[in-house]
Amino acid sequence: MNLNRRTFLRGLAGSSMLAAGGCFSIGKGKGKIRLACVGALGKGYSDWMPMLQSGMAELVAICDADADVLGVIAAREDFKALGIDITKIPFYTDYRKLMDDAGMLGIQAMTISTPDHIHGPVAISAMKQGINVYVQKPLVRTLWELEYFNKAAKDNGVIVQMGNQGSSLDSMRRCTEILQSGIIGDVTEVHVWTNRPVWPQGKAVCDWVKGHPNGDGTTRKTLNWDAWLGTAKNRPFLGEYGKDVKAYDPWNLGRNVYHRFTWRGFYDFGCGAFGDMACHTMNLAFRGLELGTVTDAECVKIEEKNDIAYPTKSVVKMTYAARDSDYDGHIIHAGEYLALLDGKLLGSYASLPTLLKELNWAFGELEPEFLTVYYGQDVTETDASGVADSLTSCFPEADVSLVSGGQPVYYYMIAAE
Repeated sequence: MNLNRRTFLRGLAGSSMLAAGGCFSIGKGKGKIRLACVGALGKGYSDWMPMLQSGMAELVAICDADADVLGVIAAREDFKALGIDITKIPFYTDYRKLMDDAGMLGIQAMTISTPDHIHGPVAISAMKQGINVYVQKPLVRTLWELEYFNKAAKDNGVIVQMGNQGSSLDSMRRCTEILQSGIIGDVTEVHVWTNRPVWPQGKAVCDWVKGHPNGDGTTRKTLNWDAWLGTAKNRPFLGEYGKDVKAYDPWNLGRNVYHRFTWRGFYDFGCGAFGDMACHTMNLAFRGLELGTVTDAECVKIEEKNDIAYPTKSVVKMTYAARDSDYDGHIIHAGEYLALLDGKLLGSYASLPTLLKELNWAFGELEPEFLTVYYGQDVTETDASGVADSLTSCFPEADVSLVSGGQPVYYYMIAAE
């Protein structure tokens, strides 16, 4: 592949681009892209390092709340191979100070690979200065942040991509094609699981934090704890869990409470297993089945629920909105009501009254003596009574009864005898 400035940026935009402002170029110059990174190790390192190795970008600023990362980076062989003197690159422990100097530094693009709670604030601050951003998953931590994030991206016409490396693999594209080809038939359920969390969560975490309201006095001078907290509620630093605490650590990542890595288990800082892995494990199903809006989410199982850290285990059931489709010769549009009789689709209708008229016509051939209406969990008794009255008016000789079935998905199930 002939890699140039334009194709490099197009690669950054990728399939997860939110807003491109009608152009894939950055700046007016023809030199290397002036890149800054916020979050320098872990996923941060694997985000910005390939960009430098491509030869299309130069690192003009490094930001990490933990100043010890500089020594770790400088010691790595792949970084040494670049021939860069890390001491010559401006370093910040507070992203807010970096943003103050962004114009002076001429930053054009930025990688953001921090704890989840800082993704939105850093990216939004950068976008408002016209800086294009590559943001690690999850893009944001809350739905409110998502709405604000999208607005900032569109208002400032910047390129935005969420870091999800699996989306760039040929295997993902091929498996998506297979799902959409219909080879495996109609998919009505998808079951996804993960080995996460591989960091401490649950009640033991909650008890330890609440039992140390004044911290443990272990904050390092090289860690800017205030900057690490960012927009989160202020609290004292906690270093490691006590030896008597059952802190789940199957990967031997250490018994850190907050930093490094173990922040994922906290409501205030991370998104738990969902935020860490769903973008990977659910990606194929989401793309292959062209899923859209989640209409219903239910936690059907949860272990060690508390108000500080995510539970140790949970099972969540999600229902996705119907999308336009073609079934049994019928074109079905999202949002329409479906009428089925003995498992056969009678049709899809934009309004419930129209659907009921169709059912009345179908039931007319049966000349029912008894009609039982089971209404679902999303239907009020008042609305269900209206349906029963409609059936009574159409079939005055039939005995119509109303039952709260409480079933999901199906608004009404009507038995005719």
